[in-house]
Amino acid sequence: MTIVTPPVTHRANTPLGLISEIALRTLIGLIVGIGVAFLVDYVDPSVRTRQEAEAVLQMPVLGEIPRPRSRRGAAA
Repeated sequence: MTIVTPPVTHRANTPLGLISEIALRTLIGLIVGIGVAFLVDYVDPSVRTRQEAEAVLQMPVLGEIPRPRSRRGAAA
């Protein structure tokens, strides 16, 4: 049996290569995750405040439902 081509080692096989590979993939994952969060917030059509409702409707708001207050220490 003869070896036709010797195996090629990847840079991730070295400890420094593995650490840099993990760091790069973690950074890319964080950037993509934060980007998706901003994109979802940007395209969300929800009206959350009285000022947003007045701006969207171009009419005054006659009333609003208050947010329920949670008891201190209890889950909302």
